[in-house]
Amino acid sequence: MSFGFLIARFGLWMREMSGKIEPPRLLGVSAPIGEALMFFGGVLALLAGWRYHVVNRAIEENRVGPDRALIILIAVSVAAFALIMASAIYSAS
Repeated sequence: MSFGFLIARFGLWMREMSGKIEPPRLLGVSAPIGEALMFFGGVLALLAGWRYHVVNRAIEENRVGPDRALIILIAVSVAAFALIMASAIYSAS
C-alpha cells in the first residue's frame, strides 16, 4: 500500500518539478497504478487477516495444512497485476 502511495505521488511530484502542473484528473499513468497498488495492498491485508484466523483455529484443533487455493489466487493476481501495470506503462510511453 505504501509503494502504491509512493508511485501515485511520485508522478505528481515529477510533473510539478518539470513545471507542467496539470489538473488533478490528468496525472498520467502513475496515479491509477498507485491507486490500484494501494487497493491491492488493502485486499491482501484483509486476506492475511482472514488466513491468520483460519490457521490459528486449525492450530488449536491440531489440523494445520497449506491453503493451496489462496496461494494460487495470490500468485495469479500478482502476475496479472504486473502484466496490467507493464502494459499501462508501455502504452503511456
